[in-house]
Amino acid sequence: MIARTLLATLLCLPLGLASEAAAMLELLLADGPLGVPQLVAVGGLHLFAAVMMAEGLRLRYAAGARGEATAWRTAFGLSLLLPLYGLVVTALLILRTPRVTRAKIEDTSPMEHRKQQAEAELAAEAARGLADVNVEAIGEALKDTDKAKRLGAVEALRALQNKQAIGLLNKSLRNTVFEVRYHAVEALAGISKKYSERIARATAAVERDPGPASRKALGDIYFEYATVEMEEESIQQHLYRNALENLRGALRPERPDPDVLVRVALCLERLGEADASWRAYKDVLAARPQSTEALLGVARLQYSRGQFDQLRDTCRRLLDLPDLSLDAPTSSVLALWAEGPRRTRPPVMR
Repeated sequence: MIARTLLATLLCLPLGLASEAAAMLELLLADGPLGVPQLVAVGGLHLFAAVMMAEGLRLRYAAGARGEATAWRTAFGLSLLLPLYGLVVTALLILRTPRVTRAKIEDTSPMEHRKQQAEAELAAEAARGLADVNVEAIGEALKDTDKAKRLGAVEALRALQNKQAIGLLNKSLRNTVFEVRYHAVEALAGISKKYSERIARATAAVERDPGPASRKALGDIYFEYATVEMEEESIQQHLYRNALENLRGALRPERPDPDVLVRVALCLERLGEADASWRAYKDVLAARPQSTEALLGVARLQYSRGQFDQLRDTCRRLLDLPDLSLDAPTSSVLALWAEGPRRTRPPVMR
């Protein structure tokens, strides 16, 4: 950012002002009407000055910042359409620190800002291999008085990109530190953009080869995007419908893949199609009797139907699985229901 500021104030600004001064001097020294060569020279100098001033104002913003393109257009228009006056206004804008940049300079020195960025990158790198349970620890870091730790926590949540992480990013939009709110907005926008790009690439692959593999890949992306719950409910329903359509297209009737089938069942359940979801879960269990996701789905549907005796048996069956790995709240609910019917919340989906 410092290098961009130096370029703006020491190169673009002097060149723009010098070019405009040369154009004005050409007009003042002209003896009579201007000829074509003189008009071309004056116009070229004025255009060059406008471009330099636009570049100077653009460089005062961080690379890729939202205001960068707008700043360039504003400066170019002012400088080109309002000779002298437009350049003076643009020069003042260049010399004035943009609001976002000024806030960072006032709060932190360049060395401290680089330190914060490094800490954020390390936190994000460390978070890529963490399990969901560690999101709680990252959430505690968002409450820390040290701003660098808050920024690091936001970057770690950006790297995780799961349901819990996105929930904490949404809470970070109300953080008292401006930089934390800004990075949370950037993280959420980046996650949404990443999913959109992945969907576009997978859709193109399906158009080239509409086989089971490409349909499954597209359906998995839609399903993953829906389950992180970063969009409003109507959009989530749309994502689940698209996931269902593509995952069904990936199923081979003669030998359906249980992994695909369990996601079909989950989509049907989220879309409110309980009977179809029940049949799909039963098909999964017929092929894979120890499927945790299918047994959890059956348990949820049994609860919603009031089949509490059957639910107790399903919970016991889940707890007997050799490789059962669930979060603490779900395990607690399963243990309670395995003892006998009771009025408590149903097992939650992981």
